[in-house]
Amino acid sequence: MSRLQFEAVKDPNYGVVLKYPQGWVFTSFGEKGIWAVRDPDNEVGVIVFIVDDLLQNLGLRKIAQISVLKLFNHYLTDVEVLEEPTDNSGKFEARIKGPDSSYVLFGFLRTSTCFLNNYSIKEPILLAIAYNEQYIGTELEPYIAKVMANLPLLVEKEVSLFGKNVPFKKFDYLSNLTLKDLRWSVELPMNYNLRPDIYGFEAFTDRVYVSIKAYHLFISFEDFVNYRISFLVQDYLKSSKYIVVQSAIEENKAFYHVSDPEDKWRIFGYWNLQSYYNLAKEEMFNMVLEKVAIYPSRIELDFLPIISRIFTSFTTGPYWLYEDIGLLELSLKSTISSPQTTPQKIEPPKHPKPPHKSTAPVRSSRYEQWRQKLRDDMKRLYDWEEKLWESTYSAIKTSDVITGMYSLEDKRRKTKLVYTGNIATPSTHRFWKPKKDAPWHSNIVAATSKFTKPFPKHEWEELKWHWNEEIKRLKREIEKKKKKIDEIL
Repeated sequence: MSRLQFEAVKDPNYGVVLKYPQGWVFTSFGEKGIWAVRDPDNEVGVIVFIVDDLLQNLGLRKIAQISVLKLFNHYLTDVEVLEEPTDNSGKFEARIKGPDSSYVLFGFLRTSTCFLNNYSIKEPILLAIAYNEQYIGTELEPYIAKVMANLPLLVEKEVSLFGKNVPFKKFDYLSNLTLKDLRWSVELPMNYNLRPDIYGFEAFTDRVYVSIKAYHLFISFEDFVNYRISFLVQDYLKSSKYIVVQSAIEENKAFYHVSDPEDKWRIFGYWNLQSYYNLAKEEMFNMVLEKVAIYPSRIELDFLPIISRIFTSFTTGPYWLYEDIGLLELSLKSTISSPQTTPQKIEPPKHPKPPHKSTAPVRSSRYEQWRQKLRDDMKRLYDWEEKLWESTYSAIKTSDVITGMYSLEDKRRKTKLVYTGNIATPSTHRFWKPKKDAPWHSNIVAATSKFTKPFPKHEWEELKWHWNEEIKRLKREIEKKKKKIDEIL
């Protein structure tokens, strides 16, 4: 057997750099955080997982089944675990038995660390080699041994370019740094590039684009939304055609989820129409708040929670649209029309005259009307956000029911994916974990009927369906934002 040559490929979305023997072919490249590459002529391959909270509960048996399915397209259920990974040693081994042939899975579970500014980002990575058991004792055994010897060196981890596991940072956009006149604020992953202005911002990396901006409306709302979708598709996806995955449009709000014809890229966005009153010109005008994200299709499941956090974290301050609603113009007029005083007239008169009353009450009334209108518009916007994300989470819940893989969380919000095969569901059963296992490192989950508890009850902690809890948290967060609007305005 000649010397083994390796080549490298990088997945910039997840920041994974994978080395593999020359001539091998990929059977999975980053789909759901899994990379699988194999020898095209022999049943030998390497598989890599990024293990997040939703995958930790699969267990070694399920991971072994997925590995053989991804690499060799065989669905086998008879798995014998020969060695489990431990805290001292991340090494593991399993044997997957089939009617015609059996396979061996050998690998490591290790923590990869990458750095962003002064932060270290740690992610658990599972990498393993799988091969046909019949190759042991043949001329292919040294070939497999060489790949196995290089296994710990095959994967390097960099920062994910769409922000997976990247810390968030809050950005405030101020009119005046000294007076701290807040226009808007938002939370973004720390590795995003930010391009802000008075109407919002654009944030981007080499792989994703997120924008929240306000636009003046001079045409019908529906025509504006259609124009923006066509513009985004042509300007960013470089295509004149697109496929509507999901859409909804009403009188003053719209939601679109579209992809390019090859379904390589997707656009996720929604628009909200708001009316404002210009105090200086004494007239109404319309503006549309647009929230848009553009990203590769295959990262959608991992990217949607990041989009949700960015969109819902965007809040406006007292100086939002300060120029457009006429407050700047009124302020300048007030300054210019003020009488110029001389040093001899600095002392106040003994009997000061009351202030002029002709315009102040009218201006105050209009200002209060504008504030009330802004409060109502912002609350309607938050209602629409709540409806949008509740619909998204409900769709993911439906996916859980179809696949029988439920995302459960404990009281510390530790989340794991539990495969039940639809024998037990959160609608028909209650799920529990050992109470003494506070960090939830084990894969032990118990299911009982809806009205019973495991015995003895003090040794178990009840688990909740993650997406149900996410919807509840969403509603609480929206209520907090509505109260904050009342406090600011």
